Amino acid sequence: MEGSALPAVVHRHPGGAPGRALRTARRRGARHVKAFAPAAVVFACAGLAPLVVHDAFLLDSLVLILIWGSAAAAWNVAGGYAGQISLGHSAFFGIGAYAAALVVTRWELSPWLGLAVGALVAMAIGLVVGYLSNRLRGPYFVLATIAFSQVLLIVGSRWRGFTSGSEGIPVPFRPGFWTLGLADKRVWVWITLALAVLAYLLQLYLDRSRRGYQLVAVREDEDAALSLGVPARWLKVAAICASAALTAACGA
Repeated sequence: MEGSALPAVVHRHPGGAPGRALRTARRRGARHVKAFAPAAVVFACAGLAPLVVHDAFLLDSLVLILIWGSAAAAWNVAGGYAGQISLGHSAFFGIGAYAAALVVTRWELSPWLGLAVGALVAMAIGLVVGYLSNRLRGPYFVLATIAFSQVLLIVGSRWRGFTSGSEGIPVPFRPGFWTLGLADKRVWVWITLALAVLAYLLQLYLDRSRRGYQLVAVREDEDAALSLGVPARWLKVAAICASAALTAACGA
């Protein structure tokens, strides 16, 4: 009996393990599809809306909804996943706006380049802010972000030669896609929709990736995460940098 039972065990094991793995993969794939389906419907409706809606006010409202939704998703990277509650993200939004305006008016380059410059500058400033406030938690980190935004507000309003102070920077209208001089509001809807999709994909990545799980672990109990070898401080700084860059892109 031992000789006849052993081959059966040997043959069942390799055949059963791939089957279980395949069923697990299918269930995981089905869950991913169910999670993505509602967002896909929303994005599809937003993308098709300009083909049906021609009212300028409604299209402008849709653009603003997509921008603020993307900005909220950007904040969620630091505030939601990493637990770094920031009340100074408006500063990163302003950095993106000013970077795009300065690139266009002072150097006569494309605002697309200004968007990239704003994201990089915001990422660099986020790196500094995240590093300096790395050991702060709870309300102390919140106060640090408020202080950062107020300092940037004072610098921007007093440095009139560079930022024009509280008057802002008027950007001339130059027709063309490269200059973002787009009279057709439908194109603005599709551009901001692309930004919203990018922000949503980042949320999906954090929901399902190892880094996302580590960020949640840091948020729930940083000391326990550190004891398990999770690079908590580096992850918090990286979350602030990514959040700052995406927020600046929304502002641009």
